[in-house]
Amino acid sequence: MGAATVGGICASPAWAYVNDRLGCLTVIRRIPVLLTAVPIAALLVPPAVGLLGAQSAMPYAYAIVFFLNGATWAGRWMAFTNYLFEIAPDRIRPLFLGLSATLSAPAVVTPLLGGWLLGFVSYHTLFALVAAGGLAALAAAYRLPDPRAIEAGLREAPPVDPATCE
Repeated sequence: MGAATVGGICASPAWAYVNDRLGCLTVIRRIPVLLTAVPIAALLVPPAVGLLGAQSAMPYAYAIVFFLNGATWAGRWMAFTNYLFEIAPDRIRPLFLGLSATLSAPAVVTPLLGGWLLGFVSYHTLFALVAAGGLAALAAAYRLPDPRAIEAGLREAPPVDPATCE
């Protein structure tokens, strides 16, 4: 859990910078990359440590997986909350926030679902399914409308100059 906390602390300033400069949708579109990287790292760390012959270092090497997971959660919370604030009309914003919290409640049981699935499939299969879910999330993220475009009345957001991030 410590590595996940450190991952969140280290990633938060980077996510905040991207969010402020390029918008929350940019962060939302980068999060699925990490969502996919976490289970892939979980699959690759053990063979990599075995290849190096450093089995005693496995707990420390596996901290990379938890670090990435913490970085992912920090970005998810920030980006989705900001996205919700940007798309929700002022007069019903509290309703949007309440519905968001209520509708995300079923996510609490996903660890239980993962544990139940492990009774039927291997860790490799479960991690592959989670990675596939990350790729599906990436596809879904590109279908979200850009709040900056909505505000400007455009179909797409105005281009951002990478040099100035404006």
